[in-house]
Amino acid sequence: MTTSAGRRVVTGHYAGPATRALAAIIDAAASSSLFALGSSAVAWVGRAIVGIDMTTNGSGPIWLGIAFVWFFLYYWIGLALVGKTVGKVVIGLRVVARDGSPLAPRKAALRVIVMPISYGFFGLGLVGAVIGRERRTLHDVAAGSAEVYDWGGRSAELPTVLSTWLDRRTPVEPVTGERSEDRNAVD
Repeated sequence: MTTSAGRRVVTGHYAGPATRALAAIIDAAASSSLFALGSSAVAWVGRAIVGIDMTTNGSGPIWLGIAFVWFFLYYWIGLALVGKTVGKVVIGLRVVARDGSPLAPRKAALRVIVMPISYGFFGLGLVGAVIGRERRTLHDVAAGSAEVYDWGGRSAELPTVLSTWLDRRTPVEPVTGERSEDRNAVD
C-alpha cells in the first residue's frame, strides 16, 4: 500500500535485523539504567534508614537474583500488556503472535525466558532475524511470535525515494510470501 505522499506503508511487515538490534540495544540500556537507579535507591534507604549495608556481607547472590527478576519483569510486562518494550516503542516495533494477534502473557513469558538462549552460543539463535523470510529468532519460534513494524495510531512509512524504488519491483506479501500477480492470477 502507498500513501498519497508516495510512501510505502510497512506497518505489519516483519521487522528487519537492524531495527530489532537497535531496539535491543535501547532496551538493554533502559533496563540496566533503571535497575542501577532502583538498586542504588534501595541500598541507600537500607543504609540511611535501616542501617544495613546491602553492598557487602555476601549480598551478591541476592542482588543477582533480584536482577534476574527485574530483567524478566521489564521485558515480560511490556510484551504481555502491549507487545512493546521501551526500545520497541522508540523504534516502532511490536511483538505479536505469528498470526498477527496480540501475544498471550504466557507466550510472552516463554519468549523472555528463551531470549538469553538466543543471544548465547555466539548469537546463533538470532540468525533467523537475518536470513529467515519471517525474520523470526529462536525466542520468536519458541513463543510462536513475530516482530513487526507498528507505530500505533499512525502507519509506519518508508521514505519516498525508497518507496519509489520498491514500487518498481514486484511486491511480496509479508505473511504469505506470494507475489501480487500470483494472488490475482486467474486459473
